[in-house]
Amino acid sequence: SEVKNLLNNPIIYFYKYDGNSSNYTIDDSNKYKKYLKTDSKKSNSFSLAEFSTYIDYKSNLLVIKSSVVNNSYLINQNIIDFKWKISNEKKKIGNYLCTKASTIYKDEKIVAYFTDEIPFSAGPSIYLGLPGLIVYLEAQDRTYTATKIETFDKIIVEKLTGGKVVSEKEYSDFVEKYKNKEIIEEKIEEYHEN
Repeated sequence: SEVKNLLNNPIIYFYKYDGNSSNYTIDDSNKYKKYLKTDSKKSNSFSLAEFSTYIDYKSNLLVIKSSVVNNSYLINQNIIDFKWKISNEKKKIGNYLCTKASTIYKDEKIVAYFTDEIPFSAGPSIYLGLPGLIVYLEAQDRTYTATKIETFDKIIVEKLTGGKVVSEKEYSDFVEKYKNKEIIEEKIEEYHEN
């Protein structure tokens, strides 16, 4: 199935950080792009793996860009304050010595490895708040791994565009309506198949 292929194949992201803001965006040239645009009933259309994010650290703003049923939304909310527990466990990831940390988010255990050799409190998707860059993160249904880290004298972090601006509540209400509509459509299809 498409979902199985999506979970078995990596999605490539670019992460930019300039000290004041960051963005985390899907590589549009990526060959798995077709899996990100699907509105198939069998796909997990509401998954964090399909989000791009923009964070403004000074104004505590997190913007998540999500596509549902081929419509794009920009969800504005506060940066999430993860309650990380930092352990003594260390491991080398790439060229960096990393420390293990864990937290619970929406009843889900999140495990991260961060390096203080890159002293940015930043990481993939919505995850941040550790005293160093998160280079590896494991959530319940996916893993994020930094495969290449480069530094530049000047970085331009773009804001996310091309979506309807909504609050977190407006977005979750829309998702619930869509999920309920999907369930009704599946029941109608089952009825017609029998």
